[in-house]
Amino acid sequence: MLNIIEIKLQKGAKKAYLALDSIKQHDPAVNPLFVFKYYRFMSGEYFSLGKTDSSIMFAQKLLPILNEIGSPEELPAYYSLAYYTLSDIYYNQNNFLEAFKYLYMGKQVSGADHVALSEYNYRIGMILYRQGEYLLAARSFKDAAETYQKDSTFERIYRHQEVLANTGLGYGRAHQPDSAYIWFQKAINYIDAMAVSTNRPALFLGAKGVVLGNWGQVYAQEGELEKAIPLLKQSIAINDTSAVLADDAFSQKIKLARIYIQKQQLNLAKPLMRDIEKYKTAHPSLGAEIDWYSLLSAFAELEGDLTLSLASLKKAQTLKDAYLEQKKPLTYTNIVQQLRIIENRNNMLFLQRNNQQKNLYLFLTVVLVLLTLIILALIYFNWRKSKKAVANLNVLNRRIQLQAQELIAGNAEKDRLMRVVAHDLRNPIGSVLSLSRLLQSETGLSNNDRELLILIERSANDALLLIKEILESHQKRQNIKQPVNLRQLVEESTMVQRFSVDEKQQYLTTNLPKGEIEVYANREHLQRVLANLISNASKFSPEKSTIYVDLTSKAGKALICVKDEGIGISHNGRQPSIEELAFQNKSGTKGEQSFGMGLAICKKIIEDHKGRIWYQSSVNGTSFYVEIPLADHAV
Repeated sequence: MLNIIEIKLQKGAKKAYLALDSIKQHDPAVNPLFVFKYYRFMSGEYFSLGKTDSSIMFAQKLLPILNEIGSPEELPAYYSLAYYTLSDIYYNQNNFLEAFKYLYMGKQVSGADHVALSEYNYRIGMILYRQGEYLLAARSFKDAAETYQKDSTFERIYRHQEVLANTGLGYGRAHQPDSAYIWFQKAINYIDAMAVSTNRPALFLGAKGVVLGNWGQVYAQEGELEKAIPLLKQSIAINDTSAVLADDAFSQKIKLARIYIQKQQLNLAKPLMRDIEKYKTAHPSLGAEIDWYSLLSAFAELEGDLTLSLASLKKAQTLKDAYLEQKKPLTYTNIVQQLRIIENRNNMLFLQRNNQQKNLYLFLTVVLVLLTLIILALIYFNWRKSKKAVANLNVLNRRIQLQAQELIAGNAEKDRLMRVVAHDLRNPIGSVLSLSRLLQSETGLSNNDRELLILIERSANDALLLIKEILESHQKRQNIKQPVNLRQLVEESTMVQRFSVDEKQQYLTTNLPKGEIEVYANREHLQRVLANLISNASKFSPEKSTIYVDLTSKAGKALICVKDEGIGISHNGRQPSIEELAFQNKSGTKGEQSFGMGLAICKKIIEDHKGRIWYQSSVNGTSFYVEIPLADHAV
């Protein structure tokens, strides 16, 4: 991206605008800082054209852009430039309060940034110069020059030569010519060096012309006319052909014409007068009109045209009075005093905000202390309350301990009775097992009789295993699990239960897969679960109903479903849990007695196998589901 000043000086304002606008419109990833520079450039262009509203519109967009990029601490130079741009516009409108306010704000955010400080000193110098405080202006320009030399950007380099020349001009107008000549020479030396180092000789030649013209003006002011003439001629020769610096050439022609008139060299003054009148007509301004009529009055007096001389003098004086009237608000405004007032006002606002903040902190402290006291009071009351509660809990704990001891004693008595019963049942069941095996050795038995004897043997054997477990229940041991063909186990269990089902004239239907379904389980425990579920289905189903036993596998799980066509499980809006069913003790459809512990035992067995058991019930029957992992998914 070309530097904005360079574009403007090389191509003119219109072409600079088109170039910058093209970059902004066609580059979607344009840097926000470029947009900042674009808006600042547009504000300056409208400012130079006298279109204040448009200039302010672009200037007011600068701060919102910077707020999105970073804080004033991160971008002090850019924030100060935004404030200075607004200050320049309000200053041009003679709204000095707003102008000085933004100037002060720019100084405040600049911190130690040398670029921002340079811009501040430059503007202070310009204001003091326009107020006629030339010596103070020279010192401000001098301070700006010392900080500008620390920056190597092209825009600051170009501004540096300007403040060097302005320092000389300030000393010159303050009638300190020796200091003025030193600073003018510094400006010329700097311009010559930068023209070579930046490789832009044409650009710096125009700046050199301006410095030569100011130097010539100081010579003329001090009466050294012969030294002033060649410098003014050089300045005019350099800038007379430049559209950008034509105003400066016009100013130098007025100074040179005034010298020729002072020396009564009217033949040399006449061509300059024609050029001055032509430019003044094409570019009218109050300052140009004053200079023209003052010059014309002196010129006409030398030619002997006293009427024209007097009329021109009156015209010049009238215009000068109007100019001084316009300048009066600035003349009577003490910028140092105004900045001090603004600073004091800001300090007062800061103290007010600080005081409000302290009041807020004090209020919060009081609230915090009150809350602390309330919390301490609550802690104290809760401590006393909890102390009573602990005492009550100790009493209840002792009661529980006594009840626990009674329960332990009761459980021990119950276990003893169960072992006695189980021990007494072992002998008759053992006899049944021995007789079934003995009968199987007899010849001449039919196949049906042999199958019945086998079922008797298995049932008696399972009963003996159950008795054995009851007798050994007081000993802690793990269930022995092994691979079990679940299809075969379901088939055998349904065969054993078929006889009890037949007694109620019910039908037992199985739906088993063709292949094996292998699980890792305790075979006897799973047989007990199936026996209990089928027995319950028969117990709570009417005669001539059907009981369905299905076995499937899916997603690493085996699923057993025992479904009946019985009376269902009644509930009042909420389905009872398995544990709640265990304590209902309902009688069967033919008055069969229920001890209520079967389902609870089933749930414990299935959970030991990392599975789950649940049911679904309606008026048309109940379905119990048992799900356990397959052998290759067991953990």
